[in-house]
Amino acid sequence: MVNLPLPPREMRWGGPRYLDDANYIKSGIQNAQMLESICGIGPDSRILDVGCGQARLLRGLLSYFGSIQRYVGIDVHEPSIRWLQSNIAPLTPFAEFYHVPFQNARYNPHGTRTLDFGIPEKFDCIVLISVFSHMHLADITLYLDFINKAVANDGKVYLTLFVEDDVAEEEENPDGYYKKWSGALHCVRLNRQEFERRIRQSGFQVELFRYRNANDGQSSYLLGLKDDDFIPS
Repeated sequence: MVNLPLPPREMRWGGPRYLDDANYIKSGIQNAQMLESICGIGPDSRILDVGCGQARLLRGLLSYFGSIQRYVGIDVHEPSIRWLQSNIAPLTPFAEFYHVPFQNARYNPHGTRTLDFGIPEKFDCIVLISVFSHMHLADITLYLDFINKAVANDGKVYLTLFVEDDVAEEEENPDGYYKKWSGALHCVRLNRQEFERRIRQSGFQVELFRYRNANDGQSSYLLGLKDDDFIPS
């Protein structure tokens, strides 16, 4: 296994728990184990990590599997991608890292309003951990269309976000919801039915939903490409 350097603590997202090196490494391994369990990934898999940050997931994949066939990390936060390209890419010839200049008020406030970034390959598993939790529905729809083009026919999409029944279609930093949110797009809570409607419109079906099982009360989804014969359990 490649021994990867850890990112500076000031670059680590996800709260104070990741300031501790052991917790940071452990969380990536736990994510790799979870993806193996519900997505069926393994060392021969091709992974697209959307909102990769500083590639915590890549470290977990390598720690758990020992190797991975292909990993691509993309993020709107250019400083993170520059750090990865300088510190991780030279050690991982099977991995690539790309900056996506899409506008996001929290991580890339001066970006563009079009998502025309394309990758000419398909992936067995596309991962969006705590990505849609910081985006409005209009932007989420663009991302769903993007990942529809990037996922293999039998591939899976795993994502986490804040969804609830009987709430507004979307609400930024809702009062009294888990904790006090601050700053642009710290928490975007979505109406579950509206989000799932957009999933279907983008050509996906929900294969698994787990309520409030992820960080800070986020829920998780497993998606596959829509199959007209699919009957949800």
